[in-house]
Amino acid sequence: MSFAKDLFRATILVLLTLFLSACPAGDQECADPAKCDAMANDIDPSITALAGAIDDQYGASYAHILNNKFAQIYESVSGSLFVDKAWAAACARPSSAICISESKTTNYNNCILDSTSFVYNGTVKLDYIGTVSCGFSASGDEVTRTMNIVRTLPDGGSIATTSDSVVDFRGNSIGGGTKLTMTGVNAYELNILGIHKTIHTTYNGTAYNYDLIMRTTTPISITGGLSRNSRVLNGGILEVIVARDNYVYTFSPNSLSYGVNCCYPVSGSIAFTMNTGSISGTGSITFPQCGLATVQRDGNYPLYSIPLASCE
Repeated sequence: MSFAKDLFRATILVLLTLFLSACPAGDQECADPAKCDAMANDIDPSITALAGAIDDQYGASYAHILNNKFAQIYESVSGSLFVDKAWAAACARPSSAICISESKTTNYNNCILDSTSFVYNGTVKLDYIGTVSCGFSASGDEVTRTMNIVRTLPDGGSIATTSDSVVDFRGNSIGGGTKLTMTGVNAYELNILGIHKTIHTTYNGTAYNYDLIMRTTTPISITGGLSRNSRVLNGGILEVIVARDNYVYTFSPNSLSYGVNCCYPVSGSIAFTMNTGSISGTGSITFPQCGLATVQRDGNYPLYSIPLASCE
């Protein structure tokens, strides 16, 4: 039975790979980011850093509705490889923890996602300044989120996320996690003080290693509140440093909106700049549905889409 199941999975993945390679260059599904451009590898972990900072405070579910047709194929053979459907109670957001000395802490200990796929370990801490008892309810209140967490992937790979300081290739020391500041009624400011993500995974037998450092150089505005079905992100600049290649990208949200059951944007866009040394330019990322990003570089470049899979 196990052999038959493995053979079925292998067959589906081979067919999927052949199908993707046959996609028209003008609008291709980029399940293999290496077939698109360098930035395709880095979009998912960068976008999830924004939502994770907000969702850990608001207490949103990790749920991610699966609409992407290629992700559905993976889902059918790999048991939630591409989707965060439901977490056990032990995987609760830190906002649900008890407030102790103006801090809330959640420790993840082999928390298993959807019974089979993702295993979560580590610690996330929220530190509050302002309204007592971790209130975060008045203008000027702040919450700083620090983390040291590892998610083990179904393929044996991992995503490690830490707020510890790290030095980028330009000599900048970057760290400190994320900070939300309440600026008015249902209005907030998001600063990514410094997040370091290291990703190890395998696709089609090839190992991939990504090393990303993220920070905002200009705060991002949040209006409408923190809940997914009302928040809108605008402006600011998220800088993404790709340590493995000394690349730098910037991302700036424009009316970026979320759905109640999706950890990814479902409308709006992100303007980006890229400077990989040999390649530079600008463009936009749009989100036609939950779990899918469409990338268009300015100029005569092909449009492509990538599935999103690593909700934070």
